[in-house]
Amino acid sequence: MNPKGRRISEAYRSPLRDSLILEAFFIFVCSLALDGGVMLRYSLFALAPTWLLILLIVVRRPAEPTPLDLKVVRFTYLAMWVLLPGISALVFPLVD
Repeated sequence: MNPKGRRISEAYRSPLRDSLILEAFFIFVCSLALDGGVMLRYSLFALAPTWLLILLIVVRRPAEPTPLDLKVVRFTYLAMWVLLPGISALVFPLVD
């Protein structure tokens, strides 16, 4: 197998950079909130599913990402940040 075929496409560079900037901005702003760290905690909890999804997309299509793949890589953190508090509010009462 050609090792060149396993390289990650340059098309991922801009969405990954944008995702990192968005994550850093949200974590910085949420760390400034005076709510006892609740928003910061949600922002940090949103990182794990975001990067798992990004890793899945990059592993699935390393050389030729679709436009949808690039949009998902770019904006997944924003979607996770919005959805995670609602999901946790539904799930955590079931655990208690």
